[in-house]
Amino acid sequence: MAVQAKHNDSGSSYDMSNDFTTDQRQRFAQVANKADKRRYGFEQSSFIEKAKVTAMRPVIKRKPNKPDHIRYVAWLVVIAAFSLWVMYMTR
Repeated sequence: MAVQAKHNDSGSSYDMSNDFTTDQRQRFAQVANKADKRRYGFEQSSFIEKAKVTAMRPVIKRKPNKPDHIRYVAWLVVIAAFSLWVMYMTR
């Protein structure tokens, strides 16, 4: 490890004009507070609750005025396959 000379210009690289505006600082604080609350909630919850929240979170966001025909068809196929399996196993 090399020995360097002591820096005499401490803090001279910081420029106050490039700092956040008041609005940016408030938005940053809001987002940071939300993240902190979420993190605290996850720390307090059990492993089962974390898995449940993660599993129930939608992967694809729904569009508000679009019907869910594909979702209905997919569930219908799952229910039909399950009922056929039950019929086969009870014979």
